[in-house]
Amino acid sequence: MAACGCDFTLAVMQDGSVFAWGRGADAQLGLPACEDRLAPARVGAAEFGDARISFVAAGEFHAAAVAESGDLWTWGRNSDGRLGHGDAERRVRPVRLGTVAFGGAPVINVACGEYHTIAVAGDGGVWGCGYNGSGQLGLGDGGDLRRLVFTRVARLDPERLGGDKIVLAAAGECHSVVVSARGSVFSFGHGGYGCLGHGDERDQKLPRQIAREQFAGANALVAAAGFAHTVVVTADAGLWVWGSGFRGQLGLGDSRNRVSPTRISNAAFEGSGVLMAACGFYHTLAVTEEDGGLWAWGFGQDGRLGLDDHRPHGHVLVPTRIAARHLNNTKVVSAAAGDRHSVAVSEDGAIYTWGYGGEGDEPGGLGHSALPDRDRAAVAGLPTRVGQAWLSGQRVGRYHTLAPDHALAFAMGTHARLGAGNGCAYSSMPTELLKRVVEACRWWPACGASKVPGAVRLMGGGRMRIV
Repeated sequence: MAACGCDFTLAVMQDGSVFAWGRGADAQLGLPACEDRLAPARVGAAEFGDARISFVAAGEFHAAAVAESGDLWTWGRNSDGRLGHGDAERRVRPVRLGTVAFGGAPVINVACGEYHTIAVAGDGGVWGCGYNGSGQLGLGDGGDLRRLVFTRVARLDPERLGGDKIVLAAAGECHSVVVSARGSVFSFGHGGYGCLGHGDERDQKLPRQIAREQFAGANALVAAAGFAHTVVVTADAGLWVWGSGFRGQLGLGDSRNRVSPTRISNAAFEGSGVLMAACGFYHTLAVTEEDGGLWAWGFGQDGRLGLDDHRPHGHVLVPTRIAARHLNNTKVVSAAAGDRHSVAVSEDGAIYTWGYGGEGDEPGGLGHSALPDRDRAAVAGLPTRVGQAWLSGQRVGRYHTLAPDHALAFAMGTHARLGAGNGCAYSSMPTELLKRVVEACRWWPACGASKVPGAVRLMGGGRMRIV
């Protein structure tokens, strides 16, 4: 899987290692020196040690990684304490936060906003650190208050949720969104433009549930957050959007804001359901389930939509498909969106990037080695594969044939390292969570076990397999 920040990219490889490239002046790449990188470089070889990373997240100028062990590493700019280490000093290399920082529970998911970080623990608890001026940490206060260490978010404990647990988080510039195992959605923080989805533009300093009726009763699975817009994919493969539509990033055919979730018809995706979605600053990407198609809409400057144009003053107001030939006619399984660039991972483990490629000595987040300016500009408007040689010959960790209503596997890195390892040993997941995953899917073919037909999965019903 991959994550995009402001002109930098992180990618998790099949063996659990991490590569980074792009802008690095604020230490957001986690490399020995605060340096820019036009080509991918391995991150944290010493710091991660034997740990296998399953998930990475990127903020504007900071980053985080979650290991199978449940440990969390953060690095980069640390103003406002967004790294959670008890101070505001930046970290040039990844620095570990063990499970003790989260009440002894392993971290399973993390999201980086512009100035804050949200982590989800295996016991269902949610923790936040960094700037809290709009209440984006969900602690009941705001103003200029900040938290230098991870602090448990109020009102999201399983006891208060009737046993339901939070399993996934998303973070925008000044708002946060979390999704529970039973498909409920909670949002908090800055409410401008309607980005919290509560029918108004008021800030919420404590988590507030978006009524399930707003999603026509469907379970939510995947959430993503941009500067001031939010998207959710539901178990019926529907895509719901709300918040700022200024640049067309809602995909509803206009530039108006929406203060409540509004569904984009599957007809907009040629009748296909949506597998997952990602939010950039002013643009949105979606992957469709039947054919692995990749769609883009919103602000088109710098070629960030991958539609072979730069649209310096124009927007794409409805989902528009990126031609499959630009992705080697392979299925896309996940996508990520940054401020000015985008990333997609195909089912064969290749990673494609497009958008702002940098100018002169200023890098973008594309990772196409040290190409001359004219060549970087030439590839910026179309998905272009990052050379596998730059990634130590490895494939990107990804999910394969993942049905749309099992978001957690995607969130955790969605690869065989969640199980089916040596002796079919499962990774270090919370016991209850592990049991539910096992009930949903029997690892195959590595374990010689068959899939459980019609099993109820962790975040919804249906079929699944992870290889």
